[in-house]
Amino acid sequence: MDESAVSTASLKDEDEIEIDLGSLFKALYHGLWIIVAAVLVLGLLFYVYASYFVTPLYESTVSMIGMNKTEAGSTISSSDYSASSSLLDTYAALIESRTVLSQVIENANLSYTTDELEKLISVDADSDTLILYVTVTCEDPEEAALIADEILNVAPDIIVSIVEGISMSAVDSAVVSTSPSSPNVLKYTALGAALGLILSCGIIIVGEIFSANRTTVEENVRREFSLSVLSVIPELNQSGKKKKGVIGGQAGATNMGVLCDKLDFASREAYKLLRTNLAFCISGDQKCRIIGVTSSIRGEGKSTTAINLAYTLSQTGSRVCLVDCDMRLPTDASKLKLKGRPGLSNLVSGQTSSANVLMQKYRAKDGQFFVLAAGDVPPNPAELLGSARMESVVQALANSFDYIILDLPPVTAVSDPLIASRLVQGLIVVVREDSYERKILTETVTQLKNVKANILGIVVTYSTAQQKEYKRYGGKYGYGYGYGYGESTEAHHSGEQGANANANAAPITLD
Repeated sequence: MDESAVSTASLKDEDEIEIDLGSLFKALYHGLWIIVAAVLVLGLLFYVYASYFVTPLYESTVSMIGMNKTEAGSTISSSDYSASSSLLDTYAALIESRTVLSQVIENANLSYTTDELEKLISVDADSDTLILYVTVTCEDPEEAALIADEILNVAPDIIVSIVEGISMSAVDSAVVSTSPSSPNVLKYTALGAALGLILSCGIIIVGEIFSANRTTVEENVRREFSLSVLSVIPELNQSGKKKKGVIGGQAGATNMGVLCDKLDFASREAYKLLRTNLAFCISGDQKCRIIGVTSSIRGEGKSTTAINLAYTLSQTGSRVCLVDCDMRLPTDASKLKLKGRPGLSNLVSGQTSSANVLMQKYRAKDGQFFVLAAGDVPPNPAELLGSARMESVVQALANSFDYIILDLPPVTAVSDPLIASRLVQGLIVVVREDSYERKILTETVTQLKNVKANILGIVVTYSTAQQKEYKRYGGKYGYGYGYGYGESTEAHHSGEQGANANANAAPITLD
């Protein structure tokens, strides 16, 4: 299957939402207390609202019957009945007409307009009995009865004068109501309880669906790229304390520059897990294992990961060399307070002989490893990394060390890591949890696979147990300054007199 097909399938999988009915019922069972609470609370709220905040209304009803005059005193035929029944809608319209309503207002001395009074009246016709029921609803029960009786007095005469050949008679007069017709407190309470049931169940179900389909970076990597997650590194803290600092030249981020013996327990264990998993990824037949560490973009913690990996490997008694191959923006030397130059660029370019390039030793409480700094910033780092001289340097190092860790630039920024991938037995790709973007990681993996690089797996950094959503991280890997051959940067000078610079450094001998 080609890459485009894989990408399309991944997108399709990512958009699908799977629903497990068993899990939904289980979630509802565990959330039963929430459902009960919602039903009781909303039922009570609607009860209080109906009882104390809704204005009570009272109804009063009168009834009248209309028939053809020929029907009086004689047997009503089916045709006569049908004729009378067909006029019921006409009677109802006349009762609500301005002619009737204005006369009612005048006779009862009401303060309503005809439009206002019409809203208080409803007329229902019973076609089986030919009876019209006129109901008046208002806040005052006595006024409701007054209006209803006045309609009963006025409407028949006006209807008879308009519709010829009929008779209209009163059936029941109005009665003053002693209890309100609305609000129906019981109905309001039931409505609130039902609403609480629906809302609580809906929230639980939606939450369960999205929780079941919310995947972590590790799950996405395993599912979409079929890559192993070698380790998940938490936000690095020194001595268990939260700390703010500068990462890769970006201020304001959580400190990811804590190194070696300054790591807290959780971070140390995460790097030990990385060390253990690497032992299964690379065959033990090689005398020296050469591992590259890269990332998609800047600021994902690749250099810190490379340094701490070198340190963790050295704790087993292995001879480890860390080589800073990011010649454009080197950071390893400054992080470790070592000399930034001369270094790799000077050696590979032939500016310095192997005898003059000093391997610096970094000593920690329970481990030590050698560091080959990046050296002066060259104008052609990609060409240097792809040169035969660079290959000779790596081979020379392999004769003296058990592990060589190459700290490479980010993949999507420059071609350097793609060129250097042929020098390593495997690559570790560092992915920052709170800046993970599927599109960027897809581009990284695709580029590495195009050059047939051996991706050992993914290391996830900046992981927090409390974090529920991934933040978008807009920073891109960029080299925001110009440089010339032999030009130094701030990173080269920082820590050049560091306490860990080793005077007894080991020289590199090239064949």
